Amino acid sequence: MLKHIHAHIQTLQRELAEIDDYPLAAMQPYALAHGLLQTIPGIDEIGAAMILIEIGVTSDPQRPSEPCSRILDTTTGADYERPRS
Repeated sequence: MLKHIHAHIQTLQRELAEIDDYPLAAMQPYALAHGLLQTIPGIDEIGAAMILIEIGVTSDPQRPSEPCSRILDTTTGADYERPRS
């Protein structure tokens, strides 16, 4: 019985490792933002990946994409007017 439980635990650990590898692989194009988020205390590489996946990433940090900005505004409660160009 213990061998069966141990084998099951090992299987689950392998599956969890595969699940963790997926978002990390997706972060390669966004390595800078991913690394910067990890400088926040309590944010590890998986947490940083999940944040980027949730809010999205724009290629121009000076002009965030509208959908990403709206998500952050609602999440943080921010209410400010963006400069228009």
